[in-house]
Amino acid sequence: MNKAKKLKRTLFKLIVDLKQNHREFLVNPNSDFTRFRKLNFDTVIKMILLMGAGSLKDELYSWFGLKCDNPSSSALIQQRSKICPDAFKWLFDEFNGKTSIKKTYKNLVLLAVDGSEILISHDPKDKKTYIPKLDKNKIPCKGYNSYHLHAAFDILEHTYFDVELQGQRE
Repeated sequence: MNKAKKLKRTLFKLIVDLKQNHREFLVNPNSDFTRFRKLNFDTVIKMILLMGAGSLKDELYSWFGLKCDNPSSSALIQQRSKICPDAFKWLFDEFNGKTSIKKTYKNLVLLAVDGSEILISHDPKDKKTYIPKLDKNKIPCKGYNSYHLHAAFDILEHTYFDVELQGQRE
């Protein structure tokens, strides 16, 4: 088995493990993902991780095929909003723990650290991510929302060592 298939199998096994304890990673554990749906917990996790750069509609067609009863883009967004970011952090940490070799240079881990801004949908009520803008006359105009991603990349292993996502205003 080649390395890519082994990594994929490891990731999918971790998603099964995550599903077994998924209640601790839900916004409302008593009501979220209690009914059977096409977009169940593990399907949403896999879709988020495996989606390409297409529109949500195209990604749903790619996942479910060209059918009339596919879930809508809105349904995917609603299901995605029920999952806490901690689920992805847990998956990231567990995957790294099972797949890294821990190469060092003179007993040191070599990391490159950088940050990126990730624009998200406009929501002026979100105090963690909303950035107000002023026009050239210093009059408030439509701002934007974004997260700041801090990423530490292990140079020797060619993997991400750690990541942190913060609201841009934090």
